[in-house]
Amino acid sequence: MKALWHIVDNNNIGSFLLAITVAVAGFLALSLLHRVVRSRLGTLAAGTAVKWDDLVVDVLGSTRNWTLAGVSLLLALSVSTCPRDSHAARHRR
Repeated sequence: MKALWHIVDNNNIGSFLLAITVAVAGFLALSLLHRVVRSRLGTLAAGTAVKWDDLVVDVLGSTRNWTLAGVSLLLALSVSTCPRDSHAARHRR
């Protein structure tokens, strides 16, 4: 049973579950924040004559869920541990 706790490169099940939890919670938080900011800025931009705020609302409106998923995966990777070999290989140059 102890072998199940060390899966890949000293990352155990707990660190994988933490990374998955951070990814899912990050995606849900980013998705909610995206919707709220887009609707609030859309309301504010509709009342002004300036065009750049309409551009910001259009850019936020064209942001897709896969972009938010990518950002949440980056958040999940930030809490996971890297193997020592990759750290040494990165600084060997």
